[in-house]
Amino acid sequence: LEPFQKDTFIKYYGDPGNNTGIDLEVTDNSYAILALNTNGTLNSARLFTTDLLGNNVRSASANEIWNNFIPSDLHYSGDGFLVIGDYINPESGEAALRLVMTNNSLDVEKTYQIDSAGIDFHGRGVIVSSSSEIVISGFYEVAGQSNSFVAGLDSELNDIIWQSGHKPVNSKLEISKSLYQQGANGTRFISNQLYEINTLEAELRPLYFNRNGTIDDNELQIADPGFIQTTGDFVPANSASGYLFAYSFQATNGSRIELINNTGKRIPIKPDEADYFANSLVSTSSGEVVILGSQSVTNTDTDLFITRVNTEDGTLEPNSGFELRYGGTGRESGVAIQQTIDGGFIILGNLQNTNDSQVLLVMKVNKNGQLVN
Repeated sequence: LEPFQKDTFIKYYGDPGNNTGIDLEVTDNSYAILALNTNGTLNSARLFTTDLLGNNVRSASANEIWNNFIPSDLHYSGDGFLVIGDYINPESGEAALRLVMTNNSLDVEKTYQIDSAGIDFHGRGVIVSSSSEIVISGFYEVAGQSNSFVAGLDSELNDIIWQSGHKPVNSKLEISKSLYQQGANGTRFISNQLYEINTLEAELRPLYFNRNGTIDDNELQIADPGFIQTTGDFVPANSASGYLFAYSFQATNGSRIELINNTGKRIPIKPDEADYFANSLVSTSSGEVVILGSQSVTNTDTDLFITRVNTEDGTLEPNSGFELRYGGTGRESGVAIQQTIDGGFIILGNLQNTNDSQVLLVMKVNKNGQLVN
């Protein structure tokens, strides 16, 4: 193995103010980190890369395009990066969908924005399809109603080529950052939505968008009467067709984690223990799934939580399964996870100190989820 493949590390990053991890990507020779910096009343997107040992290599240069920009998703295209999120107009307070394209040196090359007076547009997911279209997902709010959409732009961000929308009946929704192409022909995409049914009940629904504008949102619904699904994510399953969903739901005695495998089977991951939250997951090359999130220990102490389980029944495999927590006296939480080329995992998280300041936590663990150095 190369030396970096045997190393694990934990690093902390932060600018003045509070820093919130948003997403990460693994490139050929680096890790790319997307974050939000809040300094006073100014929210700014932060994009930087590290080497494979977690040392900062390059940061996006100062550019007004990053100011008043709350990012949601990061995608590595090979030629550079795509960042999508919300631009908040400092005068009107209205939100506009903003998409930023950079080169591999993190220089801004082009931007695309969707806005309209009286309507809040929110950008959530971005990918590059097999046909080289840049596909985005999001939702817009008008007159108390939320409507979701997926759209395809040309590779140079000149214009929207196609779009497909969904208007839920008698419910509000927020769409998550996760967005995937289904199949090789680039005609069907799947996103994840949180439907607010009422003030005490919500449900997660995968939503399938077809490029021709038709939508089938009845394939799978995650709902329990009286439960509120608070966080969740999904990834394509490696072992078979379909997707893996991990989500947490809030009940009277706390939050718990469940997994839905590619056959639709619901698998309790933490059924009898309270206050677990699932934020991200990754499907491994061996067909297992690693779920990243957090566990609330006390009212002021949260630990980063990570577990590797099989997708048939959620148990720990004898030679590869694990369940670990990382934390101290502050609030640690896991935000995003990817598998690295040596079989380990790179993790982006947040650390809120006892003085309420918050920094980014970037951690590389081995295939067993451990920090070995």
